[in-house]
Amino acid sequence: MTKTILIIDDSEIQRYLAERTIKKAMGSVCILHQSDGKEALKFLEELEQRGTKNFPSIILLDINMPLMDGFDFLESFTKLKQKNEGYGEIKIIMYSSSELWEEIERALAYDCVIGHISKALPPDEMMTLLNKHASAA
Repeated sequence: MTKTILIIDDSEIQRYLAERTIKKAMGSVCILHQSDGKEALKFLEELEQRGTKNFPSIILLDINMPLMDGFDFLESFTKLKQKNEGYGEIKIIMYSSSELWEEIERALAYDCVIGHISKALPPDEMMTLLNKHASAA
């Protein structure tokens, strides 16, 4: 089965760049996009209501977004995981321009977060990290 990755980022350019890098790193993969945390939660809940078992295996999550930032998303996602075991299989990689150690450490404290990737990384380094994290998911 093809892996599905959900990119949550308010920047259309960053979503496009992330998608290109993921496809180079992982080959055949289904990429989905959401522009903010609220829309992403709504999307996941709609998948659940349809009875799907095909949740994304990885979420690439930006920290700094309007409406609902990455940490607010993580809080809501944690509550969803408690209600539906299917969400427990989803692993999250923080994908952010933030290099603040406090933010990275805070994100990594969530059990569903398996890593942090900087948007500032050159594409080849990002591909290496994506492959590493994807194999752990």
